[in-house]
Amino acid sequence: MRFLLVPKVATLAALVAGCSGQPAAVTDRYVAFDPALVATTQAKVKVLDDFRTTLEAKDFAAIDAAYKKGFQAELKALVAAHAYVSDGAQLGANLDKQVIDAIAMGAGSPDVKIKEAAEELVQTIVYRFTFETIHGEQQRSTREGWDRAFAFYGRSADGLTVSGIAAKAQKRDAEFATKKNDTVFRALIEGRNALAAGDAGTTAAQAATVDKALTEFFGLQARHEFGEAAEAVEKNLPDEAVEPYAVGKGVIALLRDWIKTQPGGAATLATIDAELAKGDPQKPATMKDVKFTILVTAIDTTFGFKF
Repeated sequence: MRFLLVPKVATLAALVAGCSGQPAAVTDRYVAFDPALVATTQAKVKVLDDFRTTLEAKDFAAIDAAYKKGFQAELKALVAAHAYVSDGAQLGANLDKQVIDAIAMGAGSPDVKIKEAAEELVQTIVYRFTFETIHGEQQRSTREGWDRAFAFYGRSADGLTVSGIAAKAQKRDAEFATKKNDTVFRALIEGRNALAAGDAGTTAAQAATVDKALTEFFGLQARHEFGEAAEAVEKNLPDEAVEPYAVGKGVIALLRDWIKTQPGGAATLATIDAELAKGDPQKPATMKDVKFTILVTAIDTTFGFKF
């Protein structure tokens, strides 16, 4: 008996594309329009990754030097890509001041928890720079911009390795059983293919998908931090709540203008701000005054999370 082998879907698509004279779109990996441009951008991302590594050592003299050498100029030049960001053209300058203040806080305290909080505040600003940069590049709707957005995300072309914001998204996906990392990766591929085909509508839709997934990732990150702080306080370990409190507060700063655009956003921010005002990283005992469960509930309500 002879069997008829049925081609795989990808093979059928290739046959159809071949008949039409158009190459088949690759859907299982990102195909750069300009590999050299992607490589150049990835080299810039490597500088950010190296800076993150320096941050983890909590040597604030080294952090200050690395910041001034490899990141400060680019951060100061950052202009908000999201229309809702109130800082607009001053975003980079304001973030630069926050980095300088955080470095001073870490350098000026012998308390390891304060140093950790300062480090994580700067880490959050690095992620915010990446977030705004990805959105800005995609809003250009050019092949160059899409390649840069892909490179800044930090996932390899075949999707097998992650770094930067993609690595952080992968961790939150594992914790909350979500798929933000894969959603961004697929949207980057589909948007790239739509751009190559001249389909502006699909390209814009995929850019919106990337932005939504990354915004939700930051919501998950805030929830993670405040959840950790709540556990520390519950165990009567307020010192252990300092770092997640500081990081969560930094993520809220990133999300603040977006939250304002959501239904009930002003009231949500008022609730969040009232709780955060009760804490002071330099006074660990104040962590007991913060009702972190209220913060978690506020985030869940805003994002529609159900865990």
